[in-house]
Formats: sequence, structure tokens, C-alpha cells
Amino acid sequence: MKQEFPGAVPEIPVTNVDLAAEYYESRFGFVKDWGGEDGGIAQVSKGDCRIFLANRAFREQYGNAAPVLIWLNLNSKQEVDDLYETWSRCEARIVSKPESKPWKLHEFTAADLDGNLFRVFYDFSRELADRGEAAKSGPDAVAEEIDKLQGTWKQITYEKDGVKEPTDEQGWEPTTLFTADTFVVTLADGRIAIKGTFKLDPTQEPKTIDWTDSFGEDAGKTFPAIYWLEGDLLVFCAADEGQERPTEFRTRPGQVLRVSQRVSPL
Repeated sequence: MKQEFPGAVPEIPVTNVDLAAEYYESRFGFVKDWGGEDGGIAQVSKGDCRIFLANRAFREQYGNAAPVLIWLNLNSKQEVDDLYETWSRCEARIVSKPESKPWKLHEFTAADLDGNLFRVFYDFSRELADRGEAAKSGPDAVAEEIDKLQGTWKQITYEKDGVKEPTDEQGWEPTTLFTADTFVVTLADGRIAIKGTFKLDPTQEPKTIDWTDSFGEDAGKTFPAIYWLEGDLLVFCAADEGQERPTEFRTRPGQVLRVSQRVSPL
């Protein structure tokens, strides 16, 4: 099927069409093209982006309700940052500031009056490929990545089975020391909880790593994982032994995600 589609026009659930349209104009820089509260629907646009704003009465037969998420794909990190600055000056509701994420999106989030979200992003994975950072292969790439891991890392965020900061590890405050291809996890009270080795492949997308414990309650087990490493920040998401390797940086049952910051190099 080779037919080309035009740009999709999302219908955004709002409480009052006139108030929502005014917000989109004054905060987001859209222009109201037609419609209003009396008819239950209006169109706002900016460049090639068109959006319908529809109130409860208009939407009643379909049942769609707020909040919804709208993705805006811009052409560079600079465009994302510039739009953030513009919307901030216009006093739009900013949910999160621009940040380059482990999943290789540079993004920020804003909201309208009804809590509908705009996720403004740029996919910078192509930039990495163009610079050759995602195209390295073989032993050199592995050795370079292992070298980046060397040193002591302190865990700053933890998620397990879809739950952020569960209580099962409360007070642990683990730090991990990487030496060559080995790791040692030490808890806040000085106890060594885990020792082991790892194998990684930075040529995969996302990058993969296998943790094999040699000491601790899971000694002898290997946990398939994906990871993201940039500067002094390390993120990995691992599955229980025997499960499939995660494909994204969020957890499902049987998975754990840990975010660590480098404390000191080796």
C-alpha cells in the first residue's frame, strides 16, 4: 500500500473550548482557525501542526477523555531547547525541563489547562551514528566501554517490577566498584552484598550487558540487561535469569532498573 497519508490531526479533550484555545494561543503560540465552545469543537494550528479541541458534549458519543499525550518531533536539540525557553517565557505549564534521556531522546514536557501533555523531543541517536559512536564494533569497542565503567558508582534511583523506589532495599544505599570486568556491590553498613563479572556489547541497540554473580544470594546466576552510559551516569535494566532481555528502560515483573552516578574513577 503506497498511498501517502497527510499529517494526523489529534482531537484533544478539553473542558471549555474557548478557554483552551486562548491558552494554546497565548502559551503555545498556536492560532485559532475556527470553532468555539458553542459548537463544542475548534481547530488551532501552528505551521503544519493542526489540533482539534473538543469539549465533553462533543466527545460524549466516543467517550475519549483527558489527559492525552501529544508528541512533537523537532529537528534538533537546539530547537527543543529554544521552544522550551519560548514556552517558559509565555508561562506555559512546564512539567519537565529539557534533558537528554538514556533512550536517546532530548525532550521536555508541557501541559495545557486540562492536563493534556506535550512531549517535545528530538531523536539524537542518528547523530551518534553519524559521528561513529554507535557504529564501533569488535574488541576495541568493548575495551573502550569497560574502561568508561572503571571506578566507584553510587546508586541514586531504583525501580523494580514497575514500582519506583520499593521498600525492599530501603537503607541499602549500594555502591558498585568496577575493576576490569568485575564488580563488587557494597552496602551502606560496609557489607559486601554481591560480587561478580560482566560481559557487554556496546554495538547493540540498546547496548547489552550480562551480569553474572559469583557471591551473594544469587551466586551462579546470570542476569541479561541493557544499559546506557554517558559521562558519570550509568543506567541499566536487567531481567531475572531465564527471562528475555529487557528492550526499554522501564521495568516489568521480574525486572529491575538502577541508575548510578560515578563517585570516583579507578
